[in-house]
Amino acid sequence: MVLDEQLTIASANRYFLDTFRLRTKEALGKPLAELAGEAWKWLTLRVALEEILSDRETLEDYVIVHEFAGVGAKTFLLNARRLGDSGASPGQN
Repeated sequence: MVLDEQLTIASANRYFLDTFRLRTKEALGKPLAELAGEAWKWLTLRVALEEILSDRETLEDYVIVHEFAGVGAKTFLLNARRLGDSGASPGQN
């Protein structure tokens, strides 16, 4: 999944959409925190993602274990980094 600077979904892969029983048009443009009955609305996750935006750090091997309503227990391994900084040379995100 790709999030924009407001942590809104810019794109999502088929696995993510299928897991949460979403169609592309239902997910795109929607804040991550609002998906799956706000199951993604964790303060620690939001803080970690906001740090990536402000400090240009990466998030690696962030484990999410959660019981999602209507989906069941899921474990995700999240890696995140900032993409497309203006003025950055290729490979220097």
